[in-house]
Amino acid sequence: MSGRSNSFDVAIVGGGHNGLVAAGLLAKAGRRVVLCEALPTLGSACGTSTLVPGVRVPKCAHVVSGFPPSLIRQLKLKKYGLHVLQKNVGRVALDPDGRHIPLCASAGATREAIFSWSSRDADAWSGFSKTMDALVRALRPVYAESAPKLIPDNLRGRLEWLRHYVGERKRGASSFQKVLRLLPSNAADFLDDSFETDLLKGALSLDASIGSFHGPYSPGSLFYWAWQRAGETASASGTLQVAGGPGGLTAALTKAAEAYGAELKTSAPVQSITAKDGQIRGLVLQNGDEVSCPIVISTVDPKATYLQLLGPRNLDAGLVGDVNRIRMRGSSAKVNLALERIPTFPKADESTLAGRLLLAPSLLDVERASNSQKYGILPDHPVMEVTLPSIMDETLTPEGRHVLSVVIPFMPFDLDRGWDAGGDILVDKVVKTLGEYSPDLPDLVMAGEVLVPPDIESHCGVARADWHQGELTLDQSMMMRPTPQLAEEAGSIKGLFLGGAGAHPGGGLTGRPALHAVAAAVRFSKETRL
Repeated sequence: MSGRSNSFDVAIVGGGHNGLVAAGLLAKAGRRVVLCEALPTLGSACGTSTLVPGVRVPKCAHVVSGFPPSLIRQLKLKKYGLHVLQKNVGRVALDPDGRHIPLCASAGATREAIFSWSSRDADAWSGFSKTMDALVRALRPVYAESAPKLIPDNLRGRLEWLRHYVGERKRGASSFQKVLRLLPSNAADFLDDSFETDLLKGALSLDASIGSFHGPYSPGSLFYWAWQRAGETASASGTLQVAGGPGGLTAALTKAAEAYGAELKTSAPVQSITAKDGQIRGLVLQNGDEVSCPIVISTVDPKATYLQLLGPRNLDAGLVGDVNRIRMRGSSAKVNLALERIPTFPKADESTLAGRLLLAPSLLDVERASNSQKYGILPDHPVMEVTLPSIMDETLTPEGRHVLSVVIPFMPFDLDRGWDAGGDILVDKVVKTLGEYSPDLPDLVMAGEVLVPPDIESHCGVARADWHQGELTLDQSMMMRPTPQLAEEAGSIKGLFLGGAGAHPGGGLTGRPALHAVAAAVRFSKETRL
């Protein structure tokens, strides 16, 4: 190679929030760290778009869910500009006629709102919440820690399994049996057994499905829902809204990592991860520069890491097959709108509109929307999660102006008619649907942008628009994520660790995959005295 050669302790591939977390932690611990990001900017899905001069909106992700307060303290992110505006951001089942149901407020407020629809459902809410809490409680310890090994080979691993088992078993046989029975089942049956109100079941089934390829009737959808809730509640602060949107988190992580001494490279796509005799040797960038290091943490997806950057020649045939079989099917699009003023939603004040608004009239509407993606078509009636971040965040817009952020699930990556025309059709459907809830909203739109799944891949670096870098299903989670062999931290290549959403515990802006990768890399460094 004719390019420059540089020596570091650790190289990180990918500059999303997980890559920045890893860079900051390792640099703060005194390691020489370089991070290489292919895009011109850092943050991946945690970016910000400017719709018109002075009007900004979260580009892709619009809230920060499950980011550990301990990590904020450890990296001193508030010192570097992180400003938390709202903790435990609530969800609201939005109704066109104003009979909204708050889902994450106090239990009493939720029951009172449900009572206006159904006294039976109001009475059932407490039992439903207790069952859901039991599922989440069973998963939360596994989510928050490195996943136990499938077959423990030492006393520590066996004790981890025993601790998890005893923790659930001591709650009683009936509770333990219910958890084991419900987790592999589907969210729709669980909701149908619990409630009769369409709006309530619609909003909850949307919450259970968003970010996945499956609909609420798919087996395992209840596990996905509980797993996502486990991630959110593993942080005492739950879901956060931060100043500047998730881009504000990116900015603070960037400043922290640089202050601790990490070298952050943008527009620096990696051509290959080099290894010799089963040991990492470094990176080769597409411009010819070489990075020499004994440890690489990759935060790009496992398929790209092992099959493209490392290459099958460095892997055994069984592992190549396992990685090839990882299912990656993202299914979300994003629409961002700049508004002349705050829109009017019947009987919804600003405190209601500051939450995560779930637009899903019924469970059947969510299931129908999920079915459309399987056939490469747009749903007739899209369901969506909406936020108005400018209500709490004055840094996004001039006084009086507002922005609206919409995540639309169940969008096929490969649209039958093609996305060149499909993007405009999607925007029309979204604005029409929003107008059913807020009649004045369509006339308030000043500007906007649409990110369809191929845009999310190219603009945000999220392969196949899958923010989990591999579906989060029972067979691709915990000690089997992304594959059983790779879940054993290093696979067959010493010094290579996965620190992105494709690793345990999965996607979302939690930083936990990076935490686990850093811990594994530090252990490896001590064991090998690197």
